[in-house]
Amino acid sequence: MPNKLQTVRDEFPLRGYLSCPQCKRTLTASASRNRFGNRFFYYHCSNGCKERKKAEIINAEIIPYLATYKANPQIIKLYGAILKQELKQNNSAGRQELENISKAIGKQKQRLKNAKDMMLDGEFSASDYKEMKVEIETELDKLNREKTQFRQGIENYDSKIDDCLDLILNLDKYYVSKNTEIKQKIIGSMFPEKLTFENNEYRTPKTNDAVALFCPTDKDLRGNKNGKKIENSISSREVAPSGIEPES
Repeated sequence: MPNKLQTVRDEFPLRGYLSCPQCKRTLTASASRNRFGNRFFYYHCSNGCKERKKAEIINAEIIPYLATYKANPQIIKLYGAILKQELKQNNSAGRQELENISKAIGKQKQRLKNAKDMMLDGEFSASDYKEMKVEIETELDKLNREKTQFRQGIENYDSKIDDCLDLILNLDKYYVSKNTEIKQKIIGSMFPEKLTFENNEYRTPKTNDAVALFCPTDKDLRGNKNGKKIENSISSREVAPSGIEPES
């Protein structure tokens, strides 16, 4: 991710995500004016290299590059159906547990009421009732916290899953339609290492595991003459939470 002190500017959505093809340091970006007062924007190296490219070219070329990451719609549809089914099963178990907790809360409340009635009838001393009251209320606090946690965990994720899978199917279109901060999140989530723009094209040595699995490209898999996969060049890094954060 780019340094937090950097200013997010629409002219430089890729600032912080590009490396110099000569010295491998992160490219910075700035604007300059010609003698007529017109402004031009560039990504350039601050390490003494002569690397300097127009921002409009680099910004434009990232779109067809993202378009090369194409997921198989049938596979995505199947994955979405499986994921939804798994979450529904988890929700069913969560609802049963929530029902059990609610019954336990009711039982503790009844115990507290019974203890109060017994104290009023003289069967319990005030000190005995106070001690029992503290014990029951402590248990009630615990059960109520558990109830809140389970209730938060029971949610219908179908629409969120559909949105995420649609993003995977249309990475380039999402990139174009979003603001600069979202553009940076997309790039940062897809590529654990800096992109390099050289000879008018992008190259990157590694791709996020999830992206490489959903959207395999020629650079993600190496094959032998028979077309069999002999090496997986996908990054071994864990999928970052993300963020279009879905955190992974």
